[in-house]
Amino acid sequence: MFAACIAPAAAVANPRLDAAREALDALDFDAARTALDAALRTGDNDPAVVARIHGLAGQVAAAFGDVDGAAHHFRAWLSLAPGARLPPGLAPRFVDAFERARSELGGRALAIRVRPLRPGDTRVVAIVTADPARLVAGVRVRYRTAGGAVRVIEVLGDRRFSVPLGSVPAGPVHVAAIDRWGNRLAEAHQRVAPPVRRVPLRDAGARRRPLYARGGAWAIVAVGFGGAGAYYGLAARRDGDAIRAMLADPDRYDEDRARALRARGRRSALVANVNFGAAAAAAIVATVLWLRDDEPDEPRGVRIEPTAAGATVTWTARF
Repeated sequence: MFAACIAPAAAVANPRLDAAREALDALDFDAARTALDAALRTGDNDPAVVARIHGLAGQVAAAFGDVDGAAHHFRAWLSLAPGARLPPGLAPRFVDAFERARSELGGRALAIRVRPLRPGDTRVVAIVTADPARLVAGVRVRYRTAGGAVRVIEVLGDRRFSVPLGSVPAGPVHVAAIDRWGNRLAEAHQRVAPPVRRVPLRDAGARRRPLYARGGAWAIVAVGFGGAGAYYGLAARRDGDAIRAMLADPDRYDEDRARALRARGRRSALVANVNFGAAAAAAIVATVLWLRDDEPDEPRGVRIEPTAAGATVTWTARF
């Protein structure tokens, strides 16, 4: 009845766990508790086996009437196997301890995250993002050096770990959150990411711009139109002054000449206004081009970067 609560899996066998199952089949709870405790203390169990041990230990504790002990083991079991279930037909004390543990966890599960490794990294940063049953006592890092030697490093702690490797790993780095006996509770594997490759693009902005796309050229055009406008503006003003001088001296007034001066003055004023408008438009274009030229240059090209799911490709260009 007890062994049925944990489904078999392809985990590393633990002889003491097998002995505990045999004791449970014989309803020898004392022997089962002793075997389960010994199985946990071996310190070489993987997460699936640790979950089995805590699941069975919770049922044994409930059989002895130790509700708190049962809830403790059930919390550990559920944090490692959130979908775990008790077999049907157990007494209320088993179910009550299990449901208490499930309520306290609220669906949370133990989880660990490892920062991606970059070429040349000699330090692994691991973060335990969730440990609802408070099982984590440290991390174990295992990797192979360039010379082929396998190194194993353990660091104690409970949340964030920065593990110096001593050398650049030559292959995948295996990181495991461990309990106080050294059992693996959660595992993560990181491969050293290959160097980021940049594929340059042919960028028209990197070549010399044509004359019509340069701010300086448009500034010269603006000055030219402005100068022409000023010239014709002054001409219109001179014609106006001549007409006013003639009106001030009736003996010198000539109607035909005054009519000619008025016509020429209107033309000069019109040409001046057209040139001033063109100068303003050219100045605006020059300003826009200068502002664009002053923008900070950004990297341009294709950036290929590996991710856990494959790779990301980023195309950067300026328009």
